[in-house]
Amino acid sequence: GIAKSFFGRMMDALVGRGDEHFIRPTGVAERDGVLYVADPGAQALWILDRVQNQFIKVGQVREEALGSPVAVAVRPDGAVFVADTLLKKVFLLDRAGKLIRIAAEEGLARPAGLAYDAATQRLRLRAGPRTLVEGLSLNIHRGQLWCVLGANGSGKTSLLHCLAGLHPAQGGEVRLQDRLLADWPRLEAARVRGLLPQALHDAFSACALDVVLMGRHPHLERWAWESAADRALALQALQCVDLKGFAQRDVLTLSGGERQRVGIAALLAQDPTVLLLDEPLAHLDLRHQIGVLEHLALLARRDGKAVVLALHDLNLAHRFATTRCCSAAREHRGSGWWPRS
Repeated sequence: GIAKSFFGRMMDALVGRGDEHFIRPTGVAERDGVLYVADPGAQALWILDRVQNQFIKVGQVREEALGSPVAVAVRPDGAVFVADTLLKKVFLLDRAGKLIRIAAEEGLARPAGLAYDAATQRLRLRAGPRTLVEGLSLNIHRGQLWCVLGANGSGKTSLLHCLAGLHPAQGGEVRLQDRLLADWPRLEAARVRGLLPQALHDAFSACALDVVLMGRHPHLERWAWESAADRALALQALQCVDLKGFAQRDVLTLSGGERQRVGIAALLAQDPTVLLLDEPLAHLDLRHQIGVLEHLALLARRDGKAVVLALHDLNLAHRFATTRCCSAAREHRGSGWWPRS
């Protein structure tokens, strides 16, 4: 998307108000001197009112609220279209500045003009003689929260590890932002995608803050130390998982749930575009399960992250996921995968 700072300077020049209205503007278009700004963070389209010299927020289409409008475009005839990657629909804006109808009544797998953050094409994964994944093609977009569901041994971990580049595929391809994952330098890829593994092992003592700071490693120059800004991000990540005050605690003294939240905080501090989490709710009590999922959903909705996580709780998947990817394993002899919105 276009940087928020760029929008801030542009809005200052136009209306002298700065960008305090905007949360995460990602698309802009102009028609007859009127500016349109798509803002998935605010779940809205902003329209510049030239009479009032201010932006008007449009967040409702009939009875349906916008989900994640990420792109806006103007046709030569003046028609304005808004692509919503969460709702998988394209909306048409009328001349009065109102979203009056849905241009595509059926859900779109990939609205035109929207790039995916991660994708697979005809993916095939095997574990010994067993086929775990066969012919899986999916596009994971910013603003989405995917839940991977399935029985033990059905290939959830293998799929996440394959998306992270840790598990080789036996067929098909994996792409990260329109490039083959294999073509990414490892350090560069670590800035874009991050993985929380299913099991975390500590070989020696370390304070929780130092463990979380490991997530900042991909962003550091060679031989550089973490800056004050890095430490602030790490402390904020600990606070996001309800571990404020745990910065100096030895990870070897933490409970299983506390240690799991330190691992989640390290992934948050890494700040990748694509977050892959393998059973992140393991060892967490119900309150922290809800808290973690609420924060991940917020990252997808407000910050445009693409979140993919493995879960066993169908109720939580139904409550929080924008898309569910299900494994239909039969006696561990094979499985088929399909996405469910």
